[in-house]
Amino acid sequence: MFLNIFLKSKRKWLTFVVIFVVIIFTASIFMMFINIDKIQNGKFFNSNLDLSFSNYYVQYDMTVISNKNINTYSVKEWHKQDAITRMEYLDYMKNTVTITLQGDTCSIVNSGNTAKLVINNMIDNKNIASLSTFAYLYEMVESCTESSCNCSTTQRIKDNDVVVNINLHQNCTCRCNEFTKQLKISKLELIFQNGIPKNYIVYDKNKNEYISIIYNVYEKDIEI
Repeated sequence: MFLNIFLKSKRKWLTFVVIFVVIIFTASIFMMFINIDKIQNGKFFNSNLDLSFSNYYVQYDMTVISNKNINTYSVKEWHKQDAITRMEYLDYMKNTVTITLQGDTCSIVNSGNTAKLVINNMIDNKNIASLSTFAYLYEMVESCTESSCNCSTTQRIKDNDVVVNINLHQNCTCRCNEFTKQLKISKLELIFQNGIPKNYIVYDKNKNEYISIIYNVYEKDIEI
């Protein structure tokens, strides 16, 4: 009799253990899929990336796509927050073109021409190909409190890279849309590898690639 009681008790205990293990295993699988879903959806993923881009130097290959042709430039860019942004590239004649954005002034100098073009009193003196402009728009969308604003930012994982998107809604009446209407763009996508900018894509209002950038050099917190 004692043996029967012991065996019954042991079977109950084993049943309890099996049920407990099944519950834990099921819960783990469920949580794993939730985490995967959060990463894939992007909206729930926080990479803790530094998106301020206050002071930096970059070298990159920039491809600009238009209706008639596709041009690629090798660009050098220096940026100091609230002070100056300077970009240099070679034109089709192999002359050096220097674009300087400072305050509300934009100056353009071509080494093949002694003339210097200066444009004063610019509004939102930004270059859409610049990392500083991406940071500017990202903060603008993140801080927007307008009820009519449908613009958004997302982050997601793709092939071990972090993809950060700024999605601009063309029907908004907020400050974000006023800025993007001038540039005629719908989305900006910045891809990071190991916390460093890898690729940057700007999409036009029809959601086609307008600018595609591949970064070769990135140095932050530099003195300019």
